[in-house]
Amino acid sequence: MKNHILILIVLLISQTADATIWQVDNNLNSPQPLNDVQDAIDNYAIAGDTIYIEGSATPYGQALATKSITIIGEGYYDLLSETVLLDVDVRASDVYISGIRGSILFSTNLASFTTINNVTVERCYLQSGTISIIGNPNASSHAIASDITFRNNIFDNVWVGFAVSSQFDTKLQVDSIILENNIFTHSGFQVRNPTNTIGLATFILRNNLFIDGVRQNANGNNTLFYDGFFFTAIYDAVIYNNIFYAANPQGCTTCTLFNNLSFQNGVNDSLPSSQNNIVAQDPLFVNYPLLGGTFDFTHDYHLQQTPIQSPCIGTGNPIGTDIGIYGGLYPFEIGAGPKIPIVDYVNISNNAVQQNSTFYLQFDAKVRK
Repeated sequence: MKNHILILIVLLISQTADATIWQVDNNLNSPQPLNDVQDAIDNYAIAGDTIYIEGSATPYGQALATKSITIIGEGYYDLLSETVLLDVDVRASDVYISGIRGSILFSTNLASFTTINNVTVERCYLQSGTISIIGNPNASSHAIASDITFRNNIFDNVWVGFAVSSQFDTKLQVDSIILENNIFTHSGFQVRNPTNTIGLATFILRNNLFIDGVRQNANGNNTLFYDGFFFTAIYDAVIYNNIFYAANPQGCTTCTLFNNLSFQNGVNDSLPSSQNNIVAQDPLFVNYPLLGGTFDFTHDYHLQQTPIQSPCIGTGNPIGTDIGIYGGLYPFEIGAGPKIPIVDYVNISNNAVQQNSTFYLQFDAKVRK
């Protein structure tokens, strides 16, 4: 029965008549012919296709995305049926990734002059690694990375870096990097050379939750936004509607910060800008340790309504928006799978089907929001 349902799901998520869905399944005794993600990308998929990866107790290893494709897994919430893809190295534009648990999910090395844009990573669990975009010092011209969005993800012990090493920074320019409605637990940011950003608001961080301290980078730094060379960290960043809870919000002196809240950050419980920021106030989550702590699925990061209303309710930007992961355009539903149609009811009328007779199947499906 499971295989019948999965086949229906795969048929439902086809977006165009020309696009193909390639199902990859490494479970024992799987009826699917494909069991390796890289094989599906290299030898089957073309631009516009979707790679649908079944949940499995066995990780799928690494994948190099050199084509404009969609990669969708089963999600990251259930340890027995989640999709673990340890590393996706994105080297193409128009790539979408969702429903994956990965140790280093987005590690893009622009090995030659190229432009990568329109890449979205959402509803993934990213852990224990570095999400980095670096250029090639031997390239004749700058590589450009633009319109890259991370949305509704959990970053667990991750450094997010752009051109983070001296030999790579001169050959990369970045623009329109958006991180919205994510949870960052024991994670941090680093951008080496601010001269390589394009225009204003190169980085937009909105409606995120930062908790449980900051992961030390190679230089042993504990500041959330860090640049070990120019001391300016993320350059031209617009940072708003975020909660910094026991996560030092320092190191971004060139950034614009407004309508954020900081709490439990000790002597550093302040923000570089005073534009409607809320300092040293408990956001009053429904269920979270007062002194802070690492991310846990048992926590409830919704904002308390009673007996005391959270100071984050309605105090974001624009007016009336909540601060934190449940405000803005993309409220975070923790543990939710990718936004694909799912079958939630199946009824087979025939107990047995004779040759050349009719097989009756009734099913209902809905699309995850």
